[in-house]
Order: sequence, then structure tokens, then C-alpha cells
Amino acid sequence: MARASDYGMFKQDYAAYVWLLHTLAAQANIPTNVDSGSDRGIKTHRWISLTYHETDHVDPYGYLKSWGVSEQQFRNDVSNGVSSLSAGQNAI
Repeated sequence: MARASDYGMFKQDYAAYVWLLHTLAAQANIPTNVDSGSDRGIKTHRWISLTYHETDHVDPYGYLKSWGVSEQQFRNDVSNGVSSLSAGQNAI
């Protein structure tokens, strides 16, 4: 996901990111859960870093939080394959 310069662009990028993660997981026949304790599912850099200590990246949570998206919101959105950011929702 690219860094957005405004909230409108972020919402578009976020919706595409959520859809892509969900779709690729479904195509690969893996669960659409994000960072669950099991080995199957979608994993972020942070999960890899905390689990295997191979990297120090914690993407994408800090960036998403900067636009007002919580970890749980992101997980739910990816699981559902649809962004929950509404037209009226504003960045914090």
C-alpha cells in the first residue's frame, strides 16, 4: 500500500489493499484472518517480526493507525474483504 497524501486517497488505497489481501488469500485457499496465532492466514511484518525475529518492521499497523484505522478494524475488513471506512468517516 502506497503512502497517501490525503484522506480521500488513503480510503481508496485502503479499500484496494483490503480487497486484494482478501482475494489473494481466498485464491490461495488460506484463511483470511490476519495475524492469528495459527500458522495459516495472512501475516503482517509485525507478526513475522514478533514470531521469527527476522525483521524489525511492524507494518502496516502504525501507518493505518495514523489514518484512524485500528488493528481490529483492519482485521475485520480483511476478513470481510470490504473496507469499513464510510464516506463520512474522517481521519483523526
